[in-house]
Amino acid sequence: MFFNKAIVVTNSLGVQDYIFDDKTGLFCEPKNADDLSEKIEMLWDDSIKNTQLSEAGFAFAQANCTEKTAINYFADFLNKHSQT
Repeated sequence: MFFNKAIVVTNSLGVQDYIFDDKTGLFCEPKNADDLSEKIEMLWDDSIKNTQLSEAGFAFAQANCTEKTAINYFADFLNKHSQT
């Protein structure tokens, strides 16, 4: 996402908190090479959709997935829980 490229990922629990199907990337079904191929071809053929997913994924990553975001999250967590 940080490379500003549209991504296709296997639909699994590990990615569902930052990949939103058809918004920040595309899901493909596990162990389904035809589905993966179709999604890649769709992005290849639809430059507008490719750009939309690229930009949305990049914006999400910049807003939610940086080192600074992680540090701020944990600092807030520690501040909230150290006062109890």
